[in-house]
Amino acid sequence: MKTTKTITAGIVTLLLAAGGLGSQSAQAQAPKLSAAKQGPLAYYVDGVLTSNEALNDTKPEEIEVMNVVKDKAVLATLDPVAANGAIIVTTKKNKDSEAVKAFNKKHNITYTPPSPEVKKINDAVMSGTGLSAGELGGRLLLVNDKEATLEQSKIAHGQLSSIYVLDAAKATKRYGEKGKNGAVVITTK
Repeated sequence: MKTTKTITAGIVTLLLAAGGLGSQSAQAQAPKLSAAKQGPLAYYVDGVLTSNEALNDTKPEEIEVMNVVKDKAVLATLDPVAANGAIIVTTKKNKDSEAVKAFNKKHNITYTPPSPEVKKINDAVMSGTGLSAGELGGRLLLVNDKEATLEQSKIAHGQLSSIYVLDAAKATKRYGEKGKNGAVVITTK
C-alpha cells in the first residue's frame, strides 16, 4: 500500500527554528519535537540528507518551506536515520528543481504554499519589525503562551523559535471566543 502524506500551509503555517534557523513548514497542529526525548532527527535540504550544522548555513530568507515530518509511514520511506523524525527544507532557489521534485515524488510529499496573507505575517515577524494591526487582522496574538501586544511581536534576530498562524476554527477550538478571528502564536527561545 502506498502512503501519501500531504503537508499543507493554507490553514496553519509553522515556522520553526532548527539550530537557530527560522523557516516555514506546515502541520495541522503545532508539533512539539524534542530531539533529546525522541532521539536525533534527520535533516534534508533540497532533497539531500545533511547535518544540522550544514542546515545552519541556510539563511532564513533563502527558505521556501520547512517541514517537520513525524508520520511513521513517511519516515519509513526516508533514510534509516530519519526513524525519529525529519526536518525537510526546500530553498527558494531550488524549489522547482528536478532533484526536489524527484525527492518529493519518491516520498509522496506534496506542498501547498501559504496564502499571501499568512506569508506577510510570517515575513513581518521573521524580519524583526513585528506585526502591524492590519497584518494581525483582529487575530489573537500570543507570545510564549501569553496574550501580547503588537510591540511584543518584534522578536530579536536569533530569538524566534516558532510562529503558528491558525485559522478561526482552529484558534476558536484552542483559545475559545478570543480566537474567533484566528490566532498568531509566537514562541521565542
